[in-house]
Order: sequence, then C-alpha cells, then structure tokens
Amino acid sequence: MKLDNAFEAGQEFQEVELAGVGSGNSPFYIENSTKITSTIVLFLSFIVMHLFAAWSSPDLLSVKQEYFPFNKTEGNVTVDLDITLSALTNSHKFVDVNGSLIRNKTDSQPEIHLPIEYTSRTIFSKNNTVLNTANSEKVSQTLTFQSGQQSSSEFHVTHDDIVNFDTLEVKMSLTSNLTSIAGFAFNWSFANFSSAKYSRAARILMSFLIGYMLVIFTSYMNLETEAFTQIFCIIVGVAGVCSSNPIALILPAAKGARISDHVLMAAFLVAFRMFLLMQLELMRTRSSSPKLILTVIVSLAFAFYGTLNAAATYDRANHIMSSQSVSNLILPTEKILMEVHFVYAIVVFVWCILAYVQSKGYSNRRMWLFIFMNLFNLFTTIIAEVICPLTDYKRYSIFPSMTIAASHVTSAAFCIFFMHQGDDPDYGQIDAGLEASGSLDVEQMSENDLDDENDDGGLEEEEEEEEE
Repeated sequence: MKLDNAFEAGQEFQEVELAGVGSGNSPFYIENSTKITSTIVLFLSFIVMHLFAAWSSPDLLSVKQEYFPFNKTEGNVTVDLDITLSALTNSHKFVDVNGSLIRNKTDSQPEIHLPIEYTSRTIFSKNNTVLNTANSEKVSQTLTFQSGQQSSSEFHVTHDDIVNFDTLEVKMSLTSNLTSIAGFAFNWSFANFSSAKYSRAARILMSFLIGYMLVIFTSYMNLETEAFTQIFCIIVGVAGVCSSNPIALILPAAKGARISDHVLMAAFLVAFRMFLLMQLELMRTRSSSPKLILTVIVSLAFAFYGTLNAAATYDRANHIMSSQSVSNLILPTEKILMEVHFVYAIVVFVWCILAYVQSKGYSNRRMWLFIFMNLFNLFTTIIAEVICPLTDYKRYSIFPSMTIAASHVTSAAFCIFFMHQGDDPDYGQIDAGLEASGSLDVEQMSENDLDDENDDGGLEEEEEEEEE
C-alpha cells in the first residue's frame, strides 16, 4: 500500500516533537525553573538585611553634641563648667572635645569677634577611682561669630588617647563678656570600631553563602555546554570567598592584612563586574563565548579599574583610621574613581541596550536577569562611592563599603546559583520524560511495512466488532 492509501484509509500517525533551539533548550536553572520568583525574593531579603544593618550601625568616627543654656548675664563674668564623659573603652581609641558659644537669636546678627580666656583641669578615672589629673595653662583666644550665624568658632577643650580609663571629667573656668550669649555648645568625637567588627563578620557570612552556591554549581557542572560561562562562574565564586579576607581575622592590625583586605575585594569586584558584562555580550551575540580580542581589551580595562578601586578604598580607610574629627574631604584617588565610575555607568547602559535590541528573544529570562544585576550593582556603586562622598553622607561609617560588599557578593552568589545546571521537581520530571522517550530515529518506510500496519489495524477493528 502506498503512503497516499494510508491517508485515504484514515490511519492516524503518532505526533512527535522535535527538539528545538534557543532558550527553551538552555541547561541552566534560570531558563528552566518554575521557582524563580521565590529565589528572587530570597535574594532581595539578603540584600535588605545587610544594607539595613550597615545603615543603622554606629559611625566609625562618632560625633556627639550637647547644648548648655545659662542665665542672662551682663559684662565680663567667669563661668565654671563641668563636663563628664563616661562609659569609655579602649576601643574608642581617643576622645576629642571642643566648645563654642551660642548667641541670642535676633533679627540682626552682624559679624562680631569675642575674646575669651579659660583654664581647665582634666580628671581620669576608672571604676570611680581617680587615676590621674592634668591641668592646662590659661588660654586666650578670640572667637568669631559669622554674619547671620548663632554659633561661634570653636575653642579646644581637650584631646586624650583612651588608655585604661573609663571616665573623663573636665572642670573649666571661662571668662568673657557674655552679655549677648545664650549658652555653650560642646561636641566630642571618638572612634568606634564596633561596627567594623560587624562588617568583618557579615563579609565572612557572605563568603559562606557564595561558597555554598559554588558547591551547588560545581555538583551540576557540565563543561560540554557553555564552558566559558561555567569557568567564569567558578572564578567569580572563588574570588568572592577570598574577598572576606580570613587572614584579617587573625592579624587585624597588620598592615599587610589591611592592604590585602582592599586588594582581594577589588579583585572580586573586577571579576564579577566583568562577568556581568560578558553575559550581556553572550546574549547580544547569541553565542557561548565572546571574541578573544574583546575579552582581552575588557580584561585590561577592568584591571585598571580594580587597581584604582583598591587604592581609593585603602586611602579612605587610612584616612578614617587617622582622623580625629569629621571632615568633608574627598581624596584624590576617590575623585579619579568617581570619574571611572561614570565611564563604567555609560558602558553598562550601552551594553544593556545592545543586549536587549540584538538578542531577539535569545535566552529571555537570562538576559533580563543580567540586565537587572548590572543595573542594580551599578546603582549601589554610584550610591556608595559617588553620592555618599559628594553629599558627605555616612562617610565615616561602614555603610559605603558594606553597600558595595553586600550588593556584589550576594548578587554573585545568586548569579552562580541561577547558572547551575540542576533542576527543581517540576522541570526535573520533564527531563526524565524526555530521557525515557529516547531519541527520534527516522527511517525510510517501505510499502510492505505500511501494509502490515494496515492489516494489524483491520484485525483490531474486527475484534472490536466481535466483542460488540
């Protein structure tokens, strides 16, 4: 029987599904899983938790201020002041106290210069026991009230390194014409590195997270599919684990440990940022690996970027460690880094647009994941290392460095997880069904084969009629 006769006889042919190409055939979790939403919610939860803790942590250089009003006086008078700072610890390192005068608020506040004289006596105590005292000589100084300002320029009260005392008391006598003065304002600053300890612990925890994701990734690794992406994932994961710098836990004060802290973090940032851009390039070109010349050029550019990043963050950390008071100084390396961030932002935006336009639906989920990761980490970088310095917001805290570490390390951990070749139960069952079905083997069919199948069908029909 010919093939046409088979159709005329009404014989039905079994439908078969041929394997296609494109994102539906991707082996990665991001393209196949049905649980992407819950994974993204978990990712955002980690980010929010770390950023909130960094934002609410105390500053590395804390500055406090207190205002003390006093009764109206006329002419030159001497005022006795008693200032007590307690609950001090050696971790505060130092305490620096300065004062200023606050004049009465009036409609007209011209610039004036007010001479003062003062002496002070400092008492150091521990557990309510006096350890030492220090007397200062009489100091003469002229304070300036700028036009329209209520507060005068500052006068120095005391600066002491904290060594085995927990209470500092300053007894001060100040003489001046206080006719138009409403009170005194005192501000004191001290180091507080308790938040730095949290930062170290948080980075260790994040390294465990990325290490865990790396274990999952390697257990499903198959270099026969997209070897470039999978090897790059391993590089990013190892760099992320090392970025926590476990050496600094053992030797926190060693200069080499402090330098390696910034070098290792910069190396991780270079690897991860380059990984994100290269993924956009793979989506744009719909290929499994980028061109060699492009990879070399991007690697050299990011090597410069990472070197500058390490230098700028190291300079900032040294500046904070040596500062005795808060200032809005932007260091030279930080200025250069801001300019490079601006160039990096342009590159990221352009690459995201090109990937979206030229990918033409290739690996759609994966493309949107890496567009989001690029823009999100660019946003946190701009916040931490451009906006914070320019606005002088939380510059003497762990917030900028923790924003960078939390966003990038956590993003890297989840990117590695998204790119593993495992599955969840839903599409795991689909994979099992595909394996059981075997591969499609198409062979030429002869007329005798068709006749045999048609005869079999006739027998089945006769049997059904007999049963009826």
